[in-house]
Amino acid sequence: QRQCQRSDHKANQDRRQHSSDGCNGCGSKARGRGTGRPLKTHCPNWGIRCSRCIIQNHSHTMCKGRQQQKDPEPTGKADTAPSQASIGSLSSHLFMLGFSSLSPVSTPGGWREALPYMEWCASSDRFVPQTPKRPRTLNLSVTALPDAHLAVGSPMSLKRSRHIRTTQAQFLADTGAQTCACDPDMMRKIGLHADDLIPTSHSLLGATNDRLDILGAMLVRLQNGDTHTNVMMYVCNNITGAYLSESAQIQLGIIPATFPHTSKVASNEVEGRHVSTPTGTAACGCPLRTEPPPLPASLPAELKFASNEDMEAWILAHYRSSAFNMCEHQTLPVMTGRPLHVHFKPDAQPKAHHAPIPVPHHWKDEVKQQLDADVRLGTIERVPQGTPTIWCSRMVVVRKKDGSPRRTVDLQTLNAATYRETHHTPSPFKQASTVPPNTKKTVLDAWNGYHALPLSPSTRDCTTFITEWGRYRYLRTPQGFHAAGDAYTRAYDDITIDIPRKAKVIDDSVLWDNNTEEAFLHTVQYIDLCKNMTISLP
Repeated sequence: QRQCQRSDHKANQDRRQHSSDGCNGCGSKARGRGTGRPLKTHCPNWGIRCSRCIIQNHSHTMCKGRQQQKDPEPTGKADTAPSQASIGSLSSHLFMLGFSSLSPVSTPGGWREALPYMEWCASSDRFVPQTPKRPRTLNLSVTALPDAHLAVGSPMSLKRSRHIRTTQAQFLADTGAQTCACDPDMMRKIGLHADDLIPTSHSLLGATNDRLDILGAMLVRLQNGDTHTNVMMYVCNNITGAYLSESAQIQLGIIPATFPHTSKVASNEVEGRHVSTPTGTAACGCPLRTEPPPLPASLPAELKFASNEDMEAWILAHYRSSAFNMCEHQTLPVMTGRPLHVHFKPDAQPKAHHAPIPVPHHWKDEVKQQLDADVRLGTIERVPQGTPTIWCSRMVVVRKKDGSPRRTVDLQTLNAATYRETHHTPSPFKQASTVPPNTKKTVLDAWNGYHALPLSPSTRDCTTFITEWGRYRYLRTPQGFHAAGDAYTRAYDDITIDIPRKAKVIDDSVLWDNNTEEAFLHTVQYIDLCKNMTISLP
């Protein structure tokens, strides 16, 4: 025992001597004091954050903090990442340190062989050693939103708001995280300072209930290819990297809205027989648009005592490839009903613009992507070559509150030269007043409502508009046309006129019932009717 103590004492002396003579970051004597070599340019550990004390510019082997301990040896066991890796979540990520040769270990039952990490192999019907995959990361574009900061009463400094930068960053996709978070490095990369952050009134906890050191929050825009979303990003001192929450992943289309419920196959008992929704996917990864599945005749057994959230998830999964399919890469279904026809006044004089309104350079790519998305949906099309320009409006791009572009078409001249098809509906207040109290209510909305109603082929040319990328014309009802609201509301009202216990304003509907089972059956009947009439619901 005394011999072991002497050996430990000598090892500690050697370590202290080594750290005092050599570099404080890596221990090398070639970079020690008096060598004249700056640590910032010569030490390989400069800028690396210690995994024990979370302080930069040294490794855990040279750490002198209070958490110093023996270096972990690669035993094949999984070690948990620092607790701050899971931001406000119930999960923790496992990182493999490495494998060692199998060696016996002492257990209460005697000496047994230590096993490496293993996973189940279905083909061999047994557990086999595997190297765990690293956590999934995404490369997203990040941009701060000065207008959003101003709207919540926390404006940025004028100087920094003029120098906001869009940067690319790697995000860890954490489906257990309730909030998005990052380290201060990202804040600085997009051009912000700690003074620009929004104070927060609450705290965040890691997976092991460790409190995170929040500097503040910033409102940013995240973009993944053609999709984007705006999030509140918490900036914390004691985390490394950036973490994407579950809700942000749903908004970016990374995971389905029904997560963690399965979206590959939704199987249910309908009228005593087993029904499975199709599992086909389009090239973009979204499910192929299909006809709605059979209408449930009664409340499924698994939903007898389910919560509202579980019931909603079941409906979303059941109609995932039909009524709730919002894929922007497949043609939008055409709404049942009479196409909208443009009625010109007798004295109408055609008006054509031959030069487009320029689009700001920093919006060009995004505006072109929006045009291409509408072409894929079948909302608009390029004007065929050889078509004369008789009516031609201009595309106008305006700024949204979050700083992104809103694409519109100036149809004022066309509106002045045409008639409306007036269809009166009660005001929203009067509609809401018809809903009885103490009832179960369901709220639904339509997706791309106006664009589902077809436009009469004989009047498509008058909806032509010019852009920097050429002429386009509408195939569906254009927003901004003064007769669009009347025609769409009339067509929607005609489809849903026989639905009881309903109030509807344009495409926002509310249903009410006395109990949960009635509400469920009422809702699926409404969804089934809308989908059969090719109305898409988000």
